[in-house]
Amino acid sequence: MELDSRLRVKADRDLAAFALACSLLKSHDYCVNKSEIVMLRHVIALVAVLNSLLFVALANGSEEEFVPWKSVRIDCVKRDPISTVVVKVRMNESKFGAFELTAFGRKKKLLADDLAKLKGFPLSSLLITHEAGYESLGGHTLSCKLKRVFYDDDEDLIQEQVYIMMVKNKPDEVTVMKRRETIKKAPDTRGN
Repeated sequence: MELDSRLRVKADRDLAAFALACSLLKSHDYCVNKSEIVMLRHVIALVAVLNSLLFVALANGSEEEFVPWKSVRIDCVKRDPISTVVVKVRMNESKFGAFELTAFGRKKKLLADDLAKLKGFPLSSLLITHEAGYESLGGHTLSCKLKRVFYDDDEDLIQEQVYIMMVKNKPDEVTVMKRRETIKKAPDTRGN
């Protein structure tokens, strides 16, 4: 008896689908038998799937974008022999406007020529490190590092780093030096 009631429900549902299909086609001439109803169901399901795929293909997902920093001040833990380390940086648009480094009990600002060497490096990549260094080279060294990764004109993946270094035994110097390396060469597409 339970099977009969399920068949009746299915038949009622098929009849409702048949009536809907006929009303959609606005003519009973097209709706002749049950196999056409089944085929129409498949067509409707296919159209629904294609609409979903089309919507997904055309929908634009939100793209995450970094919020550029205007200025930053980093106060580090006091350590011997570097003492208190403070790094202050101010940006002017996309260029470095000021870079001030305090360590070894002294404060140094980068000059315009050195600030120009920082162009294109994201402030958010800033790292601060220190090392004992060699006494013959000035001893203990504090380094601020900025890094960027990009593709060059030859489509090689390049990593560049710029180091801003203050050395304990060279009180009047702040050195800015760049390092560039190819991370991955682009494939040769010339057919050689």
